Amino acid sequence: MKWMLILVLAGVVLGYIAWNAPEPDYVAPRVVPRQLVSAPATGEVVRAFDVEGMCCDGCSGKLFAAVLQQPGVRDAAIRVEQGRLEAVCASDTDAESLARTLTFEKYTVRPIP
Repeated sequence: MKWMLILVLAGVVLGYIAWNAPEPDYVAPRVVPRQLVSAPATGEVVRAFDVEGMCCDGCSGKLFAAVLQQPGVRDAAIRVEQGRLEAVCASDTDAESLARTLTFEKYTVRPIP
């Protein structure tokens, strides 16, 4: 009987902890292409960038999501090992401003001339 009371009490405590736990903020890394799958269309160019601060697929997933949200960017690829990001974007997309937009958290992005 005593063990049953301990078991019920443990269930109540664990339920309380689970109910009050914060929402998880971890996002599983998305599959990020290592090379561009499409060539630039008319009016588009491929812009290349050096990226410092990437260490894993989670990092590349954050940058990949960020670059695809930028106006004028249609496609992207990231190679973590080389610290390189390539984006297919409209030819009037300014590489410097795109790099500044993608420089956040621990990532530093610089255009490759």
